[in-house]
This record gives sequence, structure tokens and C-alpha cells, in this order.
Amino acid sequence: MTNFDRKKNQALQHLQMEIETAWINVRRSKENNARALRSFHGRQEIKVGISEDSGGDAFACQPSLATITMKWWALEVLWLTAFVFQNLGARLWRHAEDGNTSSTLEDEVHLRKGRDALAHAANLIENRESRNWPENIPHPAENKKDSERTNKVFLKALGWIELHEVAHITVDESIFSGAVNPSIAEEEYCDSYATNWVLAGNGKKLPSQREGVAVATFFLVLREVLRGRTGPTHPNSQSRVAASQISDRHGGWLAIIIDIMLQSGGHSTPALSGKEYTPKTYLRASFDAMYEALSQK
Repeated sequence: MTNFDRKKNQALQHLQMEIETAWINVRRSKENNARALRSFHGRQEIKVGISEDSGGDAFACQPSLATITMKWWALEVLWLTAFVFQNLGARLWRHAEDGNTSSTLEDEVHLRKGRDALAHAANLIENRESRNWPENIPHPAENKKDSERTNKVFLKALGWIELHEVAHITVDESIFSGAVNPSIAEEEYCDSYATNWVLAGNGKKLPSQREGVAVATFFLVLREVLRGRTGPTHPNSQSRVAASQISDRHGGWLAIIIDIMLQSGGHSTPALSGKEYTPKTYLRASFDAMYEALSQK
């Protein structure tokens, strides 16, 4: 194991403590729900575990055991997703809004790091196992502004994912029996449960909370782009993003990153101008291009 990998492992162990702390805070943040979770069918409170195994689902729950399991490789992807969202999407969207076609040296450094992080996240998703962390990409252990900011957004995104799994554990599945597709209806319910809990009553914190939800849904988009359309048990990522209540600005960031992924795969991207160039229309056009590319696989 290299010295860099040791640092990465130390970072992930530290991050695990932060995850556990965030999880405790999530459970305590809504007294009634926390009480319901602790007494769920007479079992102990919901437990969260992290697995270093490769393969399998990124995040999963076992309702009968009231447990949620996360994969290390998935946590790495989610952290990289948060980094890409801030360092690639935000900067490029700011240039698009300002009408700038040039960028500073600082911009170029950030954009290169963002593209490299996106490539590493794709590698992790395709192989579904942890890989050596490239030295040119920041990581959670670094005491740098980018990493510290990414850690905060990462934990907000992870909170949304955890709450989605909590909903699977606590919901009475019989309420979906009349749905055309009960599995998809349950997924949509769990998304809504997580979003409403994260965004409810946050006041001035709402923009940053929305950024966490946006990163969580970006994770779903990235996985769909790389692994193909979702199966019959899950809604596609476009419908999940649309229901997630993310801001128009964050939708614009996401559209830019989708375009970058399409370009790297040799696919065409939307060409919008003038009044057409709004976050909503751009995001819709980017999803259309994405699904067109997926249909050709």
C-alpha cells in the first residue's frame, strides 16, 4: 500500500465518523420520526454499516433487519460527484451566464481537476470496487478549501440517500398495491420522503441543503449514463431530478456536466441560444441527448 493510499484510508475512516455523526443528527432532527425509527416493529434503531466489498448495490437496505449498507466505492463516487458538481458545473455555468468564452489559469486548473475526478468516478462505477486514488485529484483528508467545501456538500447528499433508505425500511408497502408499478411508486415515495425531510423548515440553509439534494440526484444520473437505463424497478434519473426540487441554477450545473459526459463519449450535445438558453430548457435538452445516446448502446 502506498503512502497516498494510507492517507486515503485514514480519510475514509475519518469520513466514516462524520457519516455516523451526521446519521445521528439526522435521526435526532425530527423527534417524532426518530422515535418511530427507534421503536420500529419493536426492533433496535436502524443501523448503518459500510462495506469494503466490491460489486453489488451502491446503497441498499434490509427492511427485515432495519439495516442500511453502503459500499466504500459508492461513498468515493458520491464524494467525487460533489467535487465535480462544484468545480465543473458551477464554474462552467457561471461562464455561460456571463457570456464568457475565455477562462483564467485558475479556472483551467479547477476544470481539469473536475474532469479528472469525473473520469475516476466513472471508473469506480463501471468496476464497482475501490481503485487507487489518482494523486492529481483532491481527497477528503486534504485540509484545503475545495476538499472542506466538498465534504460539507457530500454529507448533505449522503443524508438524502440515507433518508431514502430509511423510507424503504419504515414504509408500509401495501400502500403501493394499487399502483401500476409498485416498485417505481415506492422509489418515488422514498425520494419524496428524503427531499421533504431535508428541505423542510431550513430557512437560510435551504440553498445549501438543495445543493446536497442536487448532488445526490447527480449521482443517480451519473450511474444511469454509465450503466444504461434503469430497470423496471426504478424511475429514470430525469424524472427523479425533476421531482427533487433542486434550484434552476443547480439544474444548469447538472446539464453542463451531462454534456461533458456526452462529449467524452463522442455523442452530440444540445445547441441552444438566446431565449432558449435557460436552465430548465437546457437540462431538458441535455436529458433528451443523453437518452438518445443510451438508446444507441
